[in-house]
Amino acid sequence: MLKNWKFRFKNLGPVKDATLRLGDLTIITGRNNTGKTYMVYTLYGFLRDFSELVEKVMDSWGDEGGFFSYGIPLPPGGLAKDLVESGSFEIEFSKEAFDEDRIQLIGQMCRLYSHDKIDYVFNANAGTFSKAVFDVEEDKRGPEFPPAGIAIETQMGGDLSIFYNENRLIFIYERDKRKETRVRGDEFIQNFLLQSHIQQAYARFLFQDTQNLFWTPSCSTSVRLATSLFHSEIESNRRFTVRQLQQLGNEHDLSPAEVIRRYTSRYALPIDDEIEFVKSIPDFSSEWLNSEKGGAVKDLEKMVGGSFTKSDGILYFIPAEGNPQGEKIPLHLSSSSATEMSRLFLNFVLNRGDRSTLLIIDEPESHLDTMNQIQFARALVRWVNAGMKILISTHSDYIIKEINNLIMLNGSFDNKEELLGDLGYKEEDSIDPSAIEAYYANDGGLVPCDKNAFGIEVPSFEDSIDELVRVSSMLGSRIILEGDEIE
Repeated sequence: MLKNWKFRFKNLGPVKDATLRLGDLTIITGRNNTGKTYMVYTLYGFLRDFSELVEKVMDSWGDEGGFFSYGIPLPPGGLAKDLVESGSFEIEFSKEAFDEDRIQLIGQMCRLYSHDKIDYVFNANAGTFSKAVFDVEEDKRGPEFPPAGIAIETQMGGDLSIFYNENRLIFIYERDKRKETRVRGDEFIQNFLLQSHIQQAYARFLFQDTQNLFWTPSCSTSVRLATSLFHSEIESNRRFTVRQLQQLGNEHDLSPAEVIRRYTSRYALPIDDEIEFVKSIPDFSSEWLNSEKGGAVKDLEKMVGGSFTKSDGILYFIPAEGNPQGEKIPLHLSSSSATEMSRLFLNFVLNRGDRSTLLIIDEPESHLDTMNQIQFARALVRWVNAGMKILISTHSDYIIKEINNLIMLNGSFDNKEELLGDLGYKEEDSIDPSAIEAYYANDGGLVPCDKNAFGIEVPSFEDSIDELVRVSSMLGSRIILEGDEIE
């Protein structure tokens, strides 16, 4: 469903009005201070809190356990209660009802997010982004109709299904006593929990998406090196601030807000989530890692020349070359490139490169030499070809140029297999340009980059390189002329 949506950003920092459509690989380029990070972080916040927004909107649709905006009648006492008692419920359901509920749901979610959440995403003072608007524009077709069914397992152990058959929308709740977990409390609590599951299942049914929208996206921010190194100090400072707040009394002049302002730093939500992720990484051995690693982990090991482990709460880098004993180096003593890549490495180890998750990488070129930037571009394409969805914001001409090479690899030409071998590529390194959406941030908006069989055209990179070549040619010609005159 994500690929059928266009995300729109208005009045967001330097962004005046920009529209973004996600591909399997999405690339945003542009000069500094053009709003790339504003858009990436805003999108992250929306997808991260998608389920919460669904529930808040659907809660407003009915007072008696309802969640239909189209005015479909529900059983007395609510749908959850009826499903617990009878196991099934069905109603007439037209394409108009399907489309109306979906349009109403996503529209109200965007308005709620714009009004209540964008300040929170950037940890800004209330009202800072009061004029900002985030919206989702859907392709005119919408999801195919009749829609496919959805099935989920509930917290109580039963299975909830929603499917469509001959103009009827059917809900089925099957209780499995082998899995069933008794929820302590009265019937109200059980119905409340089931109601939440019904809302989530119905939203998935409306969007016809069983994965991406209901999984938290993963964001590797441009400050990932700092979060890997300083998360312990950040946590210590937070504990100190809590103690200061606990000790406040009438005799103190400082307000709680002033204590927080003095003793804490402010981070945008993706950075805060990244700190929490690094902090919560469990200890793991290199032996366990060797049994679990996949292709993405191996790609990163090749780039950094080693692997990682965590022991007694400390992250270590294990160099591959010249280290027969497998000695560990504390992360703060390792190279900046190893520290930089540790965040992505640990993400892949712990999440196994979950294909249902959008992976966002802000400035992946940070602390990578030019060859590793090229290797990273190849790795991105391999990860996308394996089924991952990735969004990057980059200033790297090397990454873009190598992706262009991999686009050209997708073409058909004579002696292709031999040429691939000569150039050190494999067939799976190629990518179809239709899988890529690329944009250039400029003048408060996003300009789609032209794509063809030769790659992606990025104006800022091409213009910068042309200017460098022009200046170099002029200076070189003057040196030659000066040399001729001396002779």
